[in-house]
Amino acid sequence: MNRSQKFTRFLQLFEKASESVMYYDEIVSTVQRIQNIEALMIPIQFNPDQVFDERKYLVDAVAKTYFRKATDDVQHLIPVEVVADGNCLYNSILLLMNNSMITTSELRVRTVIELVVNGAYYTRMYSQFIGLLDIAIKAICKNYTYSELYEIAALCNILRCNIRSIYPRIDFREDMEILNNSFRPTSPIIANCSITIFWSHALNEIDVRAQNNMTWSPNHFVPLISPPVYDDSDNISRQSVSKVVTPGKRTFKNNTPIQMRIPEFQASPSQRRRNEHSNETSFAQSTTTDAIREAQNEIQAQYQSVVEQQIKPSQENPVNETMEHRRMQLETQKQRNQRNISNETAEERHTRLEKQKQRDQWNRSNETAEERQIRLKKVKELAQSSRMNETEEQRQIRLEKQRKRSQANRAKKIAEKSTSNTLNTQQQNLSAKLNETEPISLCDTHDTHHFTSNEDINKKHKSSISSLWPEFISRNLKEDCLQKFIQKMSMAALSEATCAVCNGFIKKNIAILGTSTSNSSYVQYDNGIILYVNGSIPKFSPANNMWLGDTPPELQGLTIPEENLISLYRHNSCVIKLHSPFHSATTAQAALKGNCITFLQSLPNIVNSLPLKLDDLCDTLKVIFIGAHPPERVHLKKVLTVRKKKVTQALHWLKKNNILYQNVEINLHNINQL
Repeated sequence: MNRSQKFTRFLQLFEKASESVMYYDEIVSTVQRIQNIEALMIPIQFNPDQVFDERKYLVDAVAKTYFRKATDDVQHLIPVEVVADGNCLYNSILLLMNNSMITTSELRVRTVIELVVNGAYYTRMYSQFIGLLDIAIKAICKNYTYSELYEIAALCNILRCNIRSIYPRIDFREDMEILNNSFRPTSPIIANCSITIFWSHALNEIDVRAQNNMTWSPNHFVPLISPPVYDDSDNISRQSVSKVVTPGKRTFKNNTPIQMRIPEFQASPSQRRRNEHSNETSFAQSTTTDAIREAQNEIQAQYQSVVEQQIKPSQENPVNETMEHRRMQLETQKQRNQRNISNETAEERHTRLEKQKQRDQWNRSNETAEERQIRLKKVKELAQSSRMNETEEQRQIRLEKQRKRSQANRAKKIAEKSTSNTLNTQQQNLSAKLNETEPISLCDTHDTHHFTSNEDINKKHKSSISSLWPEFISRNLKEDCLQKFIQKMSMAALSEATCAVCNGFIKKNIAILGTSTSNSSYVQYDNGIILYVNGSIPKFSPANNMWLGDTPPELQGLTIPEENLISLYRHNSCVIKLHSPFHSATTAQAALKGNCITFLQSLPNIVNSLPLKLDDLCDTLKVIFIGAHPPERVHLKKVLTVRKKKVTQALHWLKKNNILYQNVEINLHNINQL
């Protein structure tokens, strides 16, 4: 197995590890095993080509159109065409490397190893711009997947070179500034060269926007190389044969000057310069050199003119392009796509739709909530626009397709329902047949023999059915379950009694109290009341005459200020309103925070008359609003309202029924000030 096959095998291991549930741990384990092979992990010697050679490279025409929208300081560079198969970033490196031993699989494997080993550095530097590193590593493990910024940064350390990233100013945002940046190896690696990579697309901008809902994003990388620098001797070699003056030699024969043709030859520039210098005094060589220089200047001028004529229309084309021309191009592209779709086979169509579905699922799984809302909005707008612009015939076709889909869905549901009903009917019929097959005892031997044979047949029939259907529920079991349910849900089982401790309703036959007909050693049930029988009645239980009855109407519905006005005691507590951003303040819940303490005091020395004065109430009641804006008055009305009539009625009732309020005077002056 050679070097290329080994790295191909490593990449297959990475791809298998990326499909695992614990994919990151599997990838790390694979990296550790590969790192042990020291012979294959020797650093790559990278000496890239820096000058464009038209004999080796081709200019990428599509990338050249995008390149005009890049920064001005790189406009002199030339985008070179590379294969657009998903490995375009690695193909760009290999194109500059000129090393047949290195493959895209090796570069991809080395990239995964670099990102795993130095994962903390790449996460700290780039995760806030391009997402989580482990998800990116999972994608890189699969061959022919599009590369991103992580790969560019990792290749700087792998190749020991500086990589400048150039991104065209198309749909450009502020957060994309990092894409126009120079990346350098991490310390202590020292770069020994520099290359430039350009973000491009395999299709032109009009076609891309037509396919992606008028949005553009790159899917291709190409390298940028400096143009060649021609000197005089190089220009001579670039001249066409038809325009170069044929070298000649003048001589005289019979006193008549004639021109003799000298055979053409290809000599190196250094040889030609040496020949010209050695024959400088020759009249024939001087004449040839002058003619060649004149031809060279003429060809150079023509070459510059042709280049300018080619560049100028292409630069003016985007400016002069009208909306009509753009619409025609989009229409042409649409017709071409429709023609391709109409000519494809069923298998090709299935393959295309499957790939499109996978791409859509992958894009939707990686999109954020905001991107999803934008996509759904664009889809809705596109559907509305298409419906507004459709003809009556197109509308009828769309409605017809919609009706067919609805009919197909209804037919599918009806078929499923019919199948379910058929299965239920068959099961019921089988159950009925089994219930009908009961043995009948006969007296004579013949009948007994006949009955025995029928019973054997029934047993076989039952065994064959039992292998297909679960055993049916017997009638006795059904009746038994129903009888138990009736007993558990009867009024006697659900009857309640009053608890002598908490005055609440509880079931009579709970375990701790026993049933309604039996008594325990602690309590007994007598006349609907549960009482203690061992003499230890709880101090604050209703059985100890601590039940005062329901709250009188005069004391019901008092607000916090009203309670403070008529209270003989002072207490300190912190009441908090729990507000939700999705509900109004009227439905908020209340809670107590901290300690709530009440002190007994010498009442005659403190309270002689009630209610309190308004100033005293303000000293004891503080309200703090927390929020973006003060609450509305309607929200405070139920909490901080003071009603004179309610306060007066409450004080009269307390003075009449509460011994602690008998010596308290009702201060009408304070009530009038409320």
